[in-house]
Amino acid sequence: MLLLLFTSSLQAQDTIRPAAIIKFTPSMLLDPDNTLTLGAEIPLGTRWSVQQEVGWGNSYTNLWDEHSRYPDKNNWRFRTQLRYYVTKSASKLSGSYFALEYFRKEVFIRQYQAIGHQCNPATGTCAYFEEGFLRTRRRVSALHGKFGYQWLVPDRMSIEIYVGGGFRKLIVTNDAPLGQANTNLGRTNLFNLRSLRPGNYAPIISLSGGFSLGILLVQKKRKALPLRS
Repeated sequence: MLLLLFTSSLQAQDTIRPAAIIKFTPSMLLDPDNTLTLGAEIPLGTRWSVQQEVGWGNSYTNLWDEHSRYPDKNNWRFRTQLRYYVTKSASKLSGSYFALEYFRKEVFIRQYQAIGHQCNPATGTCAYFEEGFLRTRRRVSALHGKFGYQWLVPDRMSIEIYVGGGFRKLIVTNDAPLGQANTNLGRTNLFNLRSLRPGNYAPIISLSGGFSLGILLVQKKRKALPLRS
């Protein structure tokens, strides 16, 4: 009888209620401006949560041969997200969700190359050239709406997939003095997504998608079921 009562008292509801999830986003390693990205999701209530991500990478860890073109390149990535879970779940931070996020990416490139002096912007010709270091900074700001789904895999892991879209804006600057031009700044990419030409570009459509893996940082104890008389 005592053994039966002890066993019954240990029975618990099959739910997990994480206080936080620490996440790793492998898909960001596949980005041309690759970053090792970590994040944390914290519940704000039954349906709401906030997630913060930060990532860093350089050309040595790039999968797209960026090191051969830009040996001195560093990438930073920041993402702040507010989520609303569609279905109220006994296990917080699980199920389908909608999210609104602010995204920021900073890319710093330092190159040793020929820099033009006394250049004519209309023709692109320069009076003379000198070799030196040029530092270029590419800043991307974006606002996205997203839809995703997150599974909690008992007892300590999470798997998440997401997709979304919005708008992004690009600003490129360098430290070349006024009146100087760089011979390599004329390169542009499709839709100016990764242009190195200095300028304040107009907003364009932005798409975002990927997946992440997580581990529960804190897990609340499961509630014991009341004993039946």
